[in-house]
Parts: sequence; structure tokens; C-alpha cells
Amino acid sequence: MRYFVEAVADAFGARARVAAADRTQVTESLGAAQDTAIGCDELGEATATAPNNDEPTGTYLHLQASQRRKRKRLLAAPSAALDAALAGDLSQLREP
Repeated sequence: MRYFVEAVADAFGARARVAAADRTQVTESLGAAQDTAIGCDELGEATATAPNNDEPTGTYLHLQASQRRKRKRLLAAPSAALDAALAGDLSQLREP
């Protein structure tokens, strides 16, 4: 839906551009949250193997906790954007 709305937004005016921006915010926030989940997994693996390499684990654990906090923040953001996106009126995109 996002890419369709983005593709036709200029042809349908300001309301369609707002709808496109709302949908962009949702997908960008969810994508960034997914990135933090992958980061947490990678840091978890690094933490698990650190002792085998005579490395301290504290830094990995700190970074992993930071990624979890960031993900929590990011997942709160799309809920507001998602509400706006779902409430948006796309009737202007219908053919007359």
C-alpha cells in the first residue's frame, strides 16, 4: 500500500501526500525496529562466544540492552503513525 500511495500521491494532491507520508513513517519505524532485533541477535551471539576468545562480555551486554530500549521506542512510534495511516481517507484515489 505504501508504494502505491507514494507513486500516485503527486497526482492526487496534498491529502494523498499526507497519506503517503503516514505510511512511510509506519514502514520506516518497523524496519528500524527489525534492524534492532537483528542487532540484538548478533550481540547475543557475540556475548556467548566472547569468553572463548578471552573477551569481556560487558560491552556486548550494554549494547544489547541499548538496542532493546531503542526497539521499544521505535515500536511505540509506528502505533501513532499507523493510527494516522489507517484513519487516512484514500477516497481521493478512487476513479470518479
